[in-house]
Amino acid sequence: MIDDCLHSYFDEGFGNKTFIKAKNKSDKNITNNDNKGIFMITIISENIIAEQKQQEFITIVKQMIEKSRKEDGCISYTLHQNTQNPLYYCIIEQWENEQAISQHNHTEHFKTLVPQMKKCRIEQKQANHFRIMDI
Repeated sequence: MIDDCLHSYFDEGFGNKTFIKAKNKSDKNITNNDNKGIFMITIISENIIAEQKQQEFITIVKQMIEKSRKEDGCISYTLHQNTQNPLYYCIIEQWENEQAISQHNHTEHFKTLVPQMKKCRIEQKQANHFRIMDI
């Protein structure tokens, strides 16, 4: 999985701070132009899945992961299962920018697979977008 995410890190001294510059799996620079660190958006989607629909959900998400990771702008796309509640799944996506997310949301696989995922869940807890802070 790590190879599908950010695989190339290197430190670059910048005044008193050291910023991490990173490249994604296709060697695109995902840091912003003023050397202030990683510039990407992380989406965290938390879902409670019906017990009898778990395998179906995993199969659908696997298809989404395989197709999404091939898209321009996708840095990482992973599925996580809660260690205390096996019905609680979290999809974590990392994208280069809002434009990449918008393009992803208009793909045929997104339009087809997301409604299928929704049929498997009891509830969507949250779906939030986060940007890394430069602090």
